[in-house]
Amino acid sequence: MTPTVRLGEGPGAVVTAEPTIERLETLLRESGRSVRLIRARELHGAAADRPLPVLTLATPDDPAWRLETLGARLAPLLCFLHGPSCLVCEGWAHQLDAHAAELAELDARAVYVLPARLEAAATWRDALRPGAVVVSDPASAWRAAVAGRLDAGPAGVLLVVADRYRGPRAWLADDDAGGLVGSDELLAWARLLLAECPECGGEVAWPEPAEP
Repeated sequence: MTPTVRLGEGPGAVVTAEPTIERLETLLRESGRSVRLIRARELHGAAADRPLPVLTLATPDDPAWRLETLGARLAPLLCFLHGPSCLVCEGWAHQLDAHAAELAELDARAVYVLPARLEAAATWRDALRPGAVVVSDPASAWRAAVAGRLDAGPAGVLLVVADRYRGPRAWLADDDAGGLVGSDELLAWARLLLAECPECGGEVAWPEPAEP
């Protein structure tokens, strides 16, 4: 739903219905408000072809889980979040989890990675929809390996959109999940990756991935 936006009070207030992002940004700047747009960094060429590093970790359902466990057809959305005590990350995850069925139709899957022990990750997972993938990475080893590949920095949350060959296509890091893109943009990425898959009827062929 696109809202009607009102800036200011009284006769001089600016009211606009269903503004575009560009129009909204202009109005906010003209009214003296600061604007920080959230945009993911896209990867192309060799940087996108090289698969992400993979570690063996635990989930509440699998003591030796690896990214390959998702299967060959699914594009993973890797969500390296704060621990279970972070309400911002929890709220962001619940918003994305509400679109789990839509992601599944697009052959994509969210993977929530927490710097927490398995018991805490299991409790966190139980608040999501059945089948949600929550990985315990207590030492943040996997996050560090992925961040090192992307030059993303060691702290904060990290979101990585990967194709089904585990090649990173876009990523975004911030202090907390409030600085990450939302469900609509992630669904758009999933549609793009599905359209690129030649086996799924897409017209854009993926290159063969480089060796890890």
